[in-house]
Amino acid sequence: MHESTKKLCLQIVNDGRLEELPKERIFEEFKKLLLKSNKPSIGFKLMKELGILKYFPQLNINEKMLSSIDEMAKLKTGSSKRDLILMLAIICIDLEENSIFSFIDSLTNEYKIANKIVSLLKFDIPKLFINKQKEINNKAQLLILKFNIKENLPKPFIGGRDLIELGFEPGTMFKEIIDFVYKLQLDGQISSKDEAIKLIKETLDVS
Repeated sequence: MHESTKKLCLQIVNDGRLEELPKERIFEEFKKLLLKSNKPSIGFKLMKELGILKYFPQLNINEKMLSSIDEMAKLKTGSSKRDLILMLAIICIDLEENSIFSFIDSLTNEYKIANKIVSLLKFDIPKLFINKQKEINNKAQLLILKFNIKENLPKPFIGGRDLIELGFEPGTMFKEIIDFVYKLQLDGQISSKDEAIKLIKETLDVS
């Protein structure tokens, strides 16, 4: 950045004129940095230098974080929705849940974005896919692996119709049974619908 431009930006920040901008306008600039830059760390360093990061006290932008952000930028696919969630997730990876919601709220009213980020960060890779972690070398790769697995989880072997056929009455127990069996499926403990039905019959004493 040219020195005269930097001085102008500093003046804008010091005068508090950024506070006059709608947050959606700021979010658009964030998206440009995250989605179009091959090395977003440069932009974050400049924001720190200009004092812009004071508007985002939730963030802890250090060298380790900047390195992770640049690693994620190298792995972008061109799908803007997917890439945006992953780029924001790597920024938020060490934040508490309430800080994530606070940070996203300072950028946009699209609360679904914060929900997606929190859901991704809290997602545990099922044992069925645990071997895929052996190829992971950094946080960016781990987040992408979690994203891909989460978006492409296998269809549950057992559904409500199956339970009705087994003689169960629709009710709150349906979800408990389906969730329990699905967890075993994702843990690799059962590998077919027949095994799932057999397990239910044996566990719940169904004839």
